[in-house]
Amino acid sequence: MLRSRSEKLGAAGFAAVVGVFLVVSSVGAHQTHSAGHAGLSLFTGVASGARTEVDEDATQDAAAIAAELQKEAAEKAAEQARVHPDRRDLFLCHAWDDREDSAAELYGHLKSNGATVWFSEEDLPLGSLMIREIDKGLRNSRIGIVLVTPALIKSIKNEGIAEKALAVLLNSSRVIPVLHGVTFDDLYDVSPMLASHAGLNTKDSSLDGAAAKIAAAAAALPAA
Repeated sequence: MLRSRSEKLGAAGFAAVVGVFLVVSSVGAHQTHSAGHAGLSLFTGVASGARTEVDEDATQDAAAIAAELQKEAAEKAAEQARVHPDRRDLFLCHAWDDREDSAAELYGHLKSNGATVWFSEEDLPLGSLMIREIDKGLRNSRIGIVLVTPALIKSIKNEGIAEKALAVLLNSSRVIPVLHGVTFDDLYDVSPMLASHAGLNTKDSSLDGAAAKIAAAAAALPAA
């Protein structure tokens, strides 16, 4: 999905450039035939204006494609929630100490990008057995997202609940670590297996940007 999205945008941008180039070439040729060098001058001016038009068209194409993808993801999430209320695109594994801060922020961004997410603060019923509900969430989710923070690294070292969920996720091939406030070296020191998975670092982009990429990856998976 990530690649097809960029390819679609590239194709749209290329078509816009070609279309404007053909119009400009036609105008330039006509003016040159009619008025010699004056036509060439006019062609230069039109070409300059056309570049601005192409830039605007490409920006509009990008916005339209993003809106279309977000709409499709939202529709898919709504249908999934209706047919399979317990099923989720993503399981958000996080440290307990992050539940009201970075984990809640990432959850909100994932939801706004159309993904369905199992998140402890939303999916643990009052009075329920935490381990059993986490096991259920892991079983019904297609991709595991691990929010790697200083608190999570501490939890892994102390073999907390997050470490137990992580152990289950590492048995699958669909795990995406999201580093937030730590480095891959920090992660490798406590979990070489998790560090070996391709992931994202909020040092390079925001939590919002990471969420958009993850939601697109989830949307690209074939229907379950």
